[in-house]
Amino acid sequence: MDREEVLRRLRNPAFTMEAARRAVAGQELPEGLARRVLRLCVIRGIRYHDAFAQDSAKVLHDLLPKLPEFKRALNARAIMSNRIPDMSPDSDFAGDMPYCIWHPEVATEDTYRRLVQRYPAMAYQVARACAVAGYTDLYRELDILPEVHVAEEARANGSTAIFELIMAEPVRYKIMDDYTRTVCLHAPTAPAYLNGDTCVRPMLDEKEDIREPTTKRDIDDPEYRRPNPHYGYYHPGFKRPAFNITEDMNVSVPKEGLPAWLRDDYEPDRWWEAPRLPWTNSMAELLTTPLPQDLPEGNKDLLIIMAAYYGDIDRYVRLRRPTSLADNEAWCIVRGIYHNSLFAAWFASRQTAEIDRLYQCGGSEGKVWAIVAAIDARFIMDNNLSRLVPYFTDPPTNIPKGEKVKTKDYDPPYMIWYPKLAAQSTYAELARQVPSMRQAVARACVFGNFKEVFDQILAADPEFCPDVFTLREARISPQPRADYYEEAIMKRARELGRDVELKSSVEGNRDESGRWAHHDWRWPSVRPGGYKLSDSGYNHMHHYPETYTTLYSSLHTGVLYADQDNIDKNVYNDIGCDAGPVEMWVGLPEEWRPVDGPHWVRSLDYVSWPPKETPQL
Repeated sequence: MDREEVLRRLRNPAFTMEAARRAVAGQELPEGLARRVLRLCVIRGIRYHDAFAQDSAKVLHDLLPKLPEFKRALNARAIMSNRIPDMSPDSDFAGDMPYCIWHPEVATEDTYRRLVQRYPAMAYQVARACAVAGYTDLYRELDILPEVHVAEEARANGSTAIFELIMAEPVRYKIMDDYTRTVCLHAPTAPAYLNGDTCVRPMLDEKEDIREPTTKRDIDDPEYRRPNPHYGYYHPGFKRPAFNITEDMNVSVPKEGLPAWLRDDYEPDRWWEAPRLPWTNSMAELLTTPLPQDLPEGNKDLLIIMAAYYGDIDRYVRLRRPTSLADNEAWCIVRGIYHNSLFAAWFASRQTAEIDRLYQCGGSEGKVWAIVAAIDARFIMDNNLSRLVPYFTDPPTNIPKGEKVKTKDYDPPYMIWYPKLAAQSTYAELARQVPSMRQAVARACVFGNFKEVFDQILAADPEFCPDVFTLREARISPQPRADYYEEAIMKRARELGRDVELKSSVEGNRDESGRWAHHDWRWPSVRPGGYKLSDSGYNHMHHYPETYTTLYSSLHTGVLYADQDNIDKNVYNDIGCDAGPVEMWVGLPEEWRPVDGPHWVRSLDYVSWPPKETPQL
């Protein structure tokens, strides 16, 4: 294959699953190298198949200076095959020096010794390889600083001698960075501790099946053209893992002809993208204890999302990953902000940086909006309107024809009365300053029995009518004057000729801002106790706060319920988040905890579970 052919393929966005399979198997280069998912498959094929690296893929070494990841993959494969490649001695790890040189195979001890003699800058990569392979003698010869990534790698791979050598040192250093694939030789961080920030070798064996991309070209392709600003859902064909030290995103391909749930290697917990159960996570005990300086071995995702869920600033800042989000982390942040004013204030003080981080971690516009809306809501409930007035005040009406006015970037929050009511004066001023939030304010007034403010809103605008959700809130309210709100709403509706008895979003109309006024998630109330909405089509009971008596074997901490059947949980502006199973689990006696099999459901009813032989209360 000549240079022109490679360049032609680099412009070709064609994707087929068969081409991906052949690339992963190290059989041939795909036609559509313009697709990143196929380039990842090529890198995976190079790393796993030396014959592919020396034959079909060899042409990628010199012809693609703008895509150095191919050259790094080829050099890594050469090292693992006990060949020392020619690399620039002054290169950083964004050039041709590979970061990971120990997966899927390790080279011989002599190969790594010769490698570090020729390229001293790779001493810490060689140390990681020693930790994987157990080359204790070579590690001693390196005479390097005790590095925390090497320590975590040694612990995970059973290289006890190397681990103990590092942990015995009075000060440890952070020189490697598995999130950015960089090695900082000249300005190491000290003291450093084991913080679960290492992509240890067993993690590299956990693969994710690719899928067909959802657009004709990748959105970062120079020739990509969006049909309109709202181009809809985009999936590049692969899932971004927490780490990418091998530069192939841990991609795999599904077995031909079989959907995921029928394959032998199907794992339901991973399909649901939920954290592992506490009893399969070695860090679970840290949910109820202060964090030690050095974290134990294990996946810290559960610790991250629970720190976000409770709005624990110190734990969250220490534990979170700078370049990726744990599953459902964004939704746990929303919940933490709603329930912790200090967490909300911290996010508000760093809003620009946190939004940038969220996007860099692969966050969507929806996640960004949800977090910003949560901050605004928490500030409102704390009687602080300083954030809202500059952003959400309606634009002036005397705009010259043809000119556009930049309005707010995000919709204001709707849930502004849970878990805390603001003062009546706050709601009155909010309705005056931000007319588009009057529906939310009206419902807050009914919830809090703020009759004076409710009347002010109606009197200020004879064209304003509280919607069906506020009517529902009035009808189930236990307040003495609940009937007053229902009568006032129905009277205004009759005056304006509006129907506020709509049963679902299908029958909805538009509110003053032109948006669809009826969202299913707004039907339930957050009042303690239960009530039925049989006439609205939702016949199950709604309880706030939730009462948990069921423990699942696949723990869905922080599960997102938005736009799904569990609308009664989407209290945080169409975001649902609960940690009930975790909160129940951490307090259970050891003998109460079920151990019979990996997938089950237990209901704590004191009849069927816990068993009768357990200690009595």
